[in-house]
Amino acid sequence: MSFDRSNSFKSSEENKVVLIATQSQSPSHLEGTYRDKESESEEKSNPFADVEFAQGKTIVDWDGPDDPENPHNWKLWRKLVVTILISLTTTSLYMGAAIYTPAIPEIIEDMHVSEVKAALGLTLFVWGYGIGSLWFSPMSEIPFFRGRNPTYFACQFIFAILQIPTALSNHIGGFAVLRFLGGIFASPPLSTAGATLGDIWVIPAYAIALIFWAFGAIAGPFLGPLIGGALVQGHNRHYVFWFMLAVSGGMFVLMVLLLPETSAQELLTRKARRLRKETGNPDIVSPGEIINHTQTARDIIKLMFFKPIEMTIMEPVLLLIDLHLGLVYSLMYLYFEAFPIVYQGLYGFNLVEQGCAYLSLLIGSVIGCITYLTYMGFAAPRMTELEKLFSLSATFGAFLLPVGILVFGWCAREGFNWAVSMVGNIFFAWAAFFLFQSYFGFIGNMYPPSAVGSAFASNNIVRSMMGGAFPLFGTVMYNHTAIDKYPVGWGCTILGIVGMMLIPLPIYLYFRGKSLREYAQRKYGGKLHR
Repeated sequence: MSFDRSNSFKSSEENKVVLIATQSQSPSHLEGTYRDKESESEEKSNPFADVEFAQGKTIVDWDGPDDPENPHNWKLWRKLVVTILISLTTTSLYMGAAIYTPAIPEIIEDMHVSEVKAALGLTLFVWGYGIGSLWFSPMSEIPFFRGRNPTYFACQFIFAILQIPTALSNHIGGFAVLRFLGGIFASPPLSTAGATLGDIWVIPAYAIALIFWAFGAIAGPFLGPLIGGALVQGHNRHYVFWFMLAVSGGMFVLMVLLLPETSAQELLTRKARRLRKETGNPDIVSPGEIINHTQTARDIIKLMFFKPIEMTIMEPVLLLIDLHLGLVYSLMYLYFEAFPIVYQGLYGFNLVEQGCAYLSLLIGSVIGCITYLTYMGFAAPRMTELEKLFSLSATFGAFLLPVGILVFGWCAREGFNWAVSMVGNIFFAWAAFFLFQSYFGFIGNMYPPSAVGSAFASNNIVRSMMGGAFPLFGTVMYNHTAIDKYPVGWGCTILGIVGMMLIPLPIYLYFRGKSLREYAQRKYGGKLHR
């Protein structure tokens, strides 16, 4: 049945849909009330709500604000289990991109390929993140796919299995395809974790949970080269992927055993099925079942593919934020190309010692996490506009980012101790943490729930495309701009100048953020709030 909005919202009587609030678990105590469906925000948030189908139905809701089945009311230990599992899974999957980089010299030798072709294993994996997020992020919001866990479980299992042929591959073509597929199936926790945490936590705990999840996401790429370097030096490149098989397989088992479904939409659907069975009443339905009744394959494809792309094109401010974070993401992966030039070529580090150099980035992330939490604790109660709260911290990160790049580039030289260049690494990671957290907070506050998922998907695809492309020319750029004593100085200067060009963006958002949010909320049907 198709949904004709013009015919479905004609009268106040038609705008009322029966809603239940089950006052007790006993089927004999079911009670019906009414919910007004007239508001513009609800109409746009649920464009597939079939009012005609819902007439006379009993729509399941939670048993009041303290319903223990509502994930927001779960016990603390259960919420912590979900948060830890999602964070560890995200860390392990992000590690899967960078853990490959110490194996690149061995792949060049074994497969007889150039540096650019060998870098495809990193590039295609990161591109897979972005493409996979377009598919799997909306899937968890579509009733047909029955919540978040089916996507998590299926993709985690496939990712683990893909490590077997990847470890055994000796041909660059097949290897590159397997890495691309691995990136696609690694994407669900990276793109949906924020929504999962939002299912169980409320502000302010949700903000804190997001910060620690983001720390795990940033730590993954920095830990990967350390572990990969030890495996390649102690064994060979194949052990990198056997290690990823063990980690991803172990996380799959833990997820199946310990991760509960958190989607309220799916949990209410399960509740409706249970009540239909207990009462024999076929007219008991969930909101998700009403949406699923009218949602066609065409609707699903549009939600999964076209809305994020449309927002990227039609929202210039979102595109600029995407480009700024894309630059940060790209620089993160360019570090994987610069570190061997500096710490192996200039300072004579072995693979394990070079991996330890990445710990300077991890230290910067820790400092970023601590200072960001401190800033939020101090500034949040004192600022009346969230746009200014987030854009102010983004401005700090925007200024610090080129400083870190330039310190690393020009302090990595003969006659300077290796530790001096690592100060730049600390500044860079500190700035990156602030920029990611600030812009994510700004996007989440700017768009209503009906559009925020697509906005984040837009950000993810732009970041991944940029981040994956930079390693293809990173080594070539550094080699062609190297001068005596400064192997990466001018290359980092180019990147630092690009970073400086984007400093005005968070300043602009500081002054114009409120009006931009009001426009976006009106456009996408949200309710204006603080």
